[in-house]
Amino acid sequence: AHEPHEDIYFMTKAQMIAQIEMALGGRAAEEIVFGEVSTGASSDLEQSNQLAREMITKYGMSEELKNMVFNSGSDEVFLGRDYGHIKNYSEEVAERIDSEVAKIIDDAYNHALQILREKREALNALAQALLDEEKIEGDEFERIYLSYTTAEQRADDAENEGRNEIFGFRKKDSGSGKKENNQDDAAVITSEEDAVDEQSGKAKDDKTAERKTAHGRRRAKKAEKEEAEDVLPEQFRPISSRLKDEEKKNKKDKK
Repeated sequence: AHEPHEDIYFMTKAQMIAQIEMALGGRAAEEIVFGEVSTGASSDLEQSNQLAREMITKYGMSEELKNMVFNSGSDEVFLGRDYGHIKNYSEEVAERIDSEVAKIIDDAYNHALQILREKREALNALAQALLDEEKIEGDEFERIYLSYTTAEQRADDAENEGRNEIFGFRKKDSGSGKKENNQDDAAVITSEEDAVDEQSGKAKDDKTAERKTAHGRRRAKKAEKEEAEDVLPEQFRPISSRLKDEEKKNKKDKK
């Protein structure tokens, strides 16, 4: 479910480009981690290409063809409309549209690669968390992201109201003077680092306790198994158990 601050009634050009970059993140991660790409990102590619084309043809966000809309209201509404589709622009304009769509996709993909390479530790940590838990909630994602990135790496991040809500960071006061803003910035960073340290420490303690408990269970189970094997007749005991007995006997003989 969306938080109130996540309700969006319209999108800016920057938000649409960010959405394309997000859609291309999976393909970018494949290239970085595996050195090749797969068919897994097909739906993301379709979504990002469609959105990039709509930016140019539907929302007038073209650099070369500013405020121009193409095919508005001229789509044929019947089965097989792609065959009866009428273009209201020339082939030259179509080439310019294709060129701008390709540029949006290429720039977004390169930016996604740059972000993931710079924050590779966070990428690996999130991937491991998903392998362990299958899915993670927003607050867990933010905790991992903050734990494995530095304040410098997060300097260019967009304003994140959800992070403010989850970790209780103080918001900057845009109406204050420069000196107050600097103090607010320092307070935000300090609060952020404290929250990360607290969350990371708790997570590490929980993980350590979980490992100790699991290790204790494995040792107890192993001891029970060995005890049960010791009372079996020799012909029914596992080979590994008999080998251990022989090893103990050899050590005793050497002494």
